[in-house]
Amino acid sequence: MLAEATAWMEALNRRFPHPEPLALTVNLSSRHFLSVENTALLEAILQGSQLPPSSLRIELNSLPEPIAADFLSNLRRLGVRCNLAGMSSEALPDVATFATDRIKLPRTLVRGL
Repeated sequence: MLAEATAWMEALNRRFPHPEPLALTVNLSSRHFLSVENTALLEAILQGSQLPPSSLRIELNSLPEPIAADFLSNLRRLGVRCNLAGMSSEALPDVATFATDRIKLPRTLVRGL
């Protein structure tokens, strides 16, 4: 599915050229990055694609600590951007230890600021 989505995004960027290409955000659960094979698969998809790695954003909704750090580091190495979403207030102190480009906080955490 990711290969199809990157091909679709490539076609959109060719059809509607812009100095800053459109970005594709893909939401992954922890089961998607529990395996090293998924990082290799992501790398193969990017190598076979004309989509700049920085135009791919992976959004993670949970962070199993030992695996997440490695996965996020691999994303960085590939040039892929990473978003963290749905973080609970208890998880916020741990977020600072991860290589991430964007954090999406739940409305309940920022309401009233």
